Amino acid sequence: MLRKVSRLILVGFSVLFNKAGCIHDIIADFRFDLFALCETRIRHDDPPAVKNCIAPTGFSALHVHREPTAVHPAGGGLAIIHRDSLVVRPQRLTSTTAYQTLEYQLVRVTSTRPSLTIANIYRPPSTSLTLFFDELADFLSTIGSLFDNIVICGDVNCPGRDSTSTDPDLAAVFDSFDLTQHVSSPTRNNNLLDVLAAEPAVGVHDVRVDDAGQLSDHRLVAGMVSVVMPQRRAIQTEFRPIKNLDVAQFQQLLWQSSLFTSPASTVDDFTEQIESDVVATLDKFAPLRSRRRRPPKPITRWLSQEAIDAKRLRRQLERKWKRSGSESDRLSYRRSCRRANKLINVSRQQYFSSKLASATDCVGRWRVVKTLLHSDRSP
Repeated sequence: MLRKVSRLILVGFSVLFNKAGCIHDIIADFRFDLFALCETRIRHDDPPAVKNCIAPTGFSALHVHREPTAVHPAGGGLAIIHRDSLVVRPQRLTSTTAYQTLEYQLVRVTSTRPSLTIANIYRPPSTSLTLFFDELADFLSTIGSLFDNIVICGDVNCPGRDSTSTDPDLAAVFDSFDLTQHVSSPTRNNNLLDVLAAEPAVGVHDVRVDDAGQLSDHRLVAGMVSVVMPQRRAIQTEFRPIKNLDVAQFQQLLWQSSLFTSPASTVDDFTEQIESDVVATLDKFAPLRSRRRRPPKPITRWLSQEAIDAKRLRRQLERKWKRSGSESDRLSYRRSCRRANKLINVSRQQYFSSKLASATDCVGRWRVVKTLLHSDRSP
């Protein structure tokens, strides 16, 4: 079932993986459905606890990794965080071209009407601009022949002050493929380095640039695409009321089963016997039950009151600085950003620490640990 009117939100952002709490807070505040990141510095061999920590409850993360090199010893990488109700599928290009200046992550959102093709791109600032424009044109030509409703977002590190004064070569590349650049404000200092471009058929609107608490050295680019999105359906789950199980009776009945009276002679048969006899015994004492629950919403209930107050002060000082334009107000705003971001991350750490400390049994502790390790998510 589809909602008649909805929206899909896209952003471009550069951020490190150790700011997961702040990323969750931004997704909740801006009500993002899809979040594109550059320079994540998450590696392919990192555990799920690291790879998925940037995705809050109700969201998933897709990665394209860049391993450390002599030029970039910290590594890099791209990521897209999307709401679980969206069907987002990574796409591979059959072209054997190895781009030297262009890093990309290509996905297809198939659950919206119309479907969207989203390319999250990044150009390392040390690479050649001339070669990048050639490779970008080749990349756009390749995906243009395979997909429609194309949206380009990311950090291309091509300085410009607005959409009319962006580097003319970049504008020429976009124009040649009938793509419109929708970002018109500087995204880092006085330079326009990030893009959100789309084909005319894609209804991009309400694009804005926001400091987002100065979490990154790049400002956040947010925009909306008018699409019909799938309605979040209730999730059907099955469970057994184990807490009401009479252990003594369960054990007695299990002793009387064929598992003990006539055990199988081979390993495979004995394994099947264990499964059938134990399940049959469980069905008598704790039969399977089903229930429907709504999919989880991205929440930041772990925010402390101190962090909430710091966010409010940050917004007040931001408004004051934009009204006055004074250097002292700008410095006060930057200090409040650093303090608020630190308190947001600390709030999340303290929340899970208290959850672990307050868990009265190993089941409760393991439930919290699974949330942190993301061990219930299959690759």
